Amino acid sequence: MKQLLNKIKESFELLEFEDDWDQDGGVKADLIIFNKAMIFIHLLASHVNNLSVPNINLCKDASIDLFFVNKEYRLLVNIKKESASCFGAGNNDINAIKSGDLKMDDIINWCKLYMTE
Repeated sequence: MKQLLNKIKESFELLEFEDDWDQDGGVKADLIIFNKAMIFIHLLASHVNNLSVPNINLCKDASIDLFFVNKEYRLLVNIKKESASCFGAGNNDINAIKSGDLKMDDIINWCKLYMTE
């Protein structure tokens, strides 16, 4: 849990990025999207034992990627202001939740089932 909290603290530096942070038109971080991503991590950690520490990245469109990896799964969650997408791979299977206006509870439930199977 300490590693997860440290990773979350480190990710606050994403809020300091300005427009064109990647010298290729990247949009600065959006506080609403960032907060949704942090809430998602917190909620998922409360449902999944031994949650792997995610890589937390700012995307060019200001969405946030959360990439969880362990020996049993790889899970990518992309959080946008009004939508989210989840993609997971494990044992050479690829599962996906369609992009769109997904409710946080739906994403948490899918991830919980996916990560604990």
